Amino acid sequence: METVKKKDLFFLILLGIVGFFGQYYMTKAFQNGMAYKIAPFKYIEVVFTIFFSVFILDEKYTILNIIGIFMVIGGLVLNLLYESTKKN
Repeated sequence: METVKKKDLFFLILLGIVGFFGQYYMTKAFQNGMAYKIAPFKYIEVVFTIFFSVFILDEKYTILNIIGIFMVIGGLVLNLLYESTKKN
C-alpha cells in the first residue's frame, strides 16, 4: 500500500472543508429559494471536481465520461430555461 503524501493529504482535507461549506450554503439556498433556479448551480461542483482531478490529481477522463457530464449539465440548464419561460 502506497503511503499518502503530505501534499495529497493537504488537498483532501482542504477539499473536505470547502465541500462542507459549499454543501451548507447550498442547503440554505434550497431552503430559501426556488429549486429550479438553484439546482443547476449544484452541478457546478462537477466542473470544479473535473478541474481539480485533472490538474491536481492527474486523473484522466474518457470521452464517454465527458459526454455524460455535459448531458447532465445541459439537461439542468435546459430545465432552468424552460421553467423560467413557463413562470413568465
